[in-house]
Amino acid sequence: ECELGELYRHLEEMKQKYSNAPVVWMGDLNRNVHSSIVKNLMAGYIGRDTFKVEDVAKTKGSTHMNGGEAIDHIFGDHNAVLLKRGKHGSTGQGVTGKVLSGSDHFPIYSVLTVGR
Repeated sequence: ECELGELYRHLEEMKQKYSNAPVVWMGDLNRNVHSSIVKNLMAGYIGRDTFKVEDVAKTKGSTHMNGGEAIDHIFGDHNAVLLKRGKHGSTGQGVTGKVLSGSDHFPIYSVLTVGR
C-alpha cells in the first residue's frame, strides 16, 4: 500500500488540477480482484480514504505464466467508467507455463472512448 499511496498522491494532485478528467491507470499488482488490497483500492481506501476505481479491463483468466486469476489490472475512476467502454480483457496471448516474449505476464487491454 505504500507504493500505491505515492502513486495516488500524484493522481490526487492531478484530479485537483483537472477535476473532470478521467483517471485510468494499469499495473501488475500480483493480486487478484478478491484480495484485500485490490478490494480496498476499488472501494477507495489505500491506508487512507481516496477515490474509488473500477476494473475496466474485467479480465477473465490468467495474466501470468504460472496460471491462476488475473493479477494485472486496468483501473478507472468514476469519470473513466462513464466513458464509452468497448472491448476489454485478455488479448489471448500467452500460455500457462511459458514465457511470452521475455515476460512472465500476459497483456490485457480496455478500449475506452474519451471525449464526444
